[in-house]
Amino acid sequence: MIGSRRPISCAAGKEASQTNLCAYLSVALLVGLGTNALLGWWWADPPTALAIAAVAVKEGCSAGCWYARGTISRSGRAFS
Repeated sequence: MIGSRRPISCAAGKEASQTNLCAYLSVALLVGLGTNALLGWWWADPPTALAIAAVAVKEGCSAGCWYARGTISRSGRAFS
């Protein structure tokens, strides 16, 4: 049914959030490099890099939710 709200599988939901994250990080990178190249603001690169690193750490920590839910064992194998 078009427009219905079906539950999205966990993998599809994570893939969608990964796509959004990549788009945001690409924009941040272009803004940082653009301000450096066009305006000569050399100091724009380090804050942009720190912001990208912070987002990467946040996403890495949120990936641990798989362990908390009991979906994947510590060895990396899925429970059956």
